[in-house]
Amino acid sequence: MTGHFSLETGLLYSKGLVRLSISRGGQGEFFYDGDVTMISVQAYAKFTFLPSAFLADGLSLDHQTNYTADGVVTDESGVGLEMGIGGKYSIGRISVSLNPFLAKHGTPGSNNLLEAGAKFGLGYDF
Repeated sequence: MTGHFSLETGLLYSKGLVRLSISRGGQGEFFYDGDVTMISVQAYAKFTFLPSAFLADGLSLDHQTNYTADGVVTDESGVGLEMGIGGKYSIGRISVSLNPFLAKHGTPGSNNLLEAGAKFGLGYDF
């Protein structure tokens, strides 16, 4: 788009373990373990504010591939939100980036998965 703004898109496969904790009054706390496998199509707006630093904010269309009605985790399919701040290092036309992020899946809803992580990227400028 411009020297400071750009658009980015991608396809992401993720798999993670989830622990749900429920407190039941005088009975104590109970833990339930589950897992989430998801495919996401993502679109981001990226703002570069230093030669090697950027902000990324965008949406994802998520589909949880292992949802079952009797599982521990509610269905996380739907529209997700993601934001992060990262760095990029370029050598000629090749670039390497690291983007720590925070994402919320299945928005809107009541029990949405909140995910924190980091993305590693390898790019080429045409």
